[in-house]
Amino acid sequence: MRHIVQIAVLAAVVMSCGRLQAELVVPHILSDNMMLQLDKPMRIWGKEDEGATVTVTFKDQNKSTVVRNGQWSVMGETHCPEAAEYPPNDQVRLFKQQRQVAAEPVFDTLKTGWASDSSASRRHFSAVAYYFARELHEALGVPVGIMPACDGGTNTQYWTPLTALEGNPQFKATLDEAIAARNNFAQLEAKFEADKKEHFRKRNAGEKTGSPPTFYGRVPCAYYNGMIHPTRKARSGESVWAERRISFAALRKCQGRRIADCRPI
Repeated sequence: MRHIVQIAVLAAVVMSCGRLQAELVVPHILSDNMMLQLDKPMRIWGKEDEGATVTVTFKDQNKSTVVRNGQWSVMGETHCPEAAEYPPNDQVRLFKQQRQVAAEPVFDTLKTGWASDSSASRRHFSAVAYYFARELHEALGVPVGIMPACDGGTNTQYWTPLTALEGNPQFKATLDEAIAARNNFAQLEAKFEADKKEHFRKRNAGEKTGSPPTFYGRVPCAYYNGMIHPTRKARSGESVWAERRISFAALRKCQGRRIADCRPI
């Protein structure tokens, strides 16, 4: 079976598998128009049937691997052409995720993809992320891709992996909260949906509603599991974090651990 995924500088990744009935799966971040980190090792990964052989072709590179535990991964090198080779709206590209939370780390984001810079594609993007990317492009003269993962009003702990909290007494209370949320995630979601339905029923009936119910995913690790973990293998050069709802002392402690645990593996 052969699969073709168009990414980055119009180069094709060709993947061939040994068994015809298998369906090779790659995450949405590896899709048309993807930007790759300049002159850095590039990882391509996905899912396949156990024992299948996957071959990835990128320009003049060919890498093969055997699927183990249902997943595969290969590494290659990227050499990006000059920015002048791109049309103006292709020199900044955007990967916008939909909100996704999870009890455990997941393989992929919700359905999305890379988009060229335009008034339509940047409409729902963080202004900080967009202007940071645009200034990087103007300063460096190379194409720049940005991958915002955000949701207003969320705390650092929500975007932190469980491994960053384990074994550190400073984070015991947060770790306990994370484990409790993981063990009861389905119940939290069901309660939120029921409370939301009741909230809108009261509002439509003209009754007093009080504050809207808090989104069930606003618990430690949930946003990391659903939005950061699926993209962690895609090598990136810089990270920008904007946070308004946590003390600077807590931010330094927790964010330092979060960044260390989110580095590509």
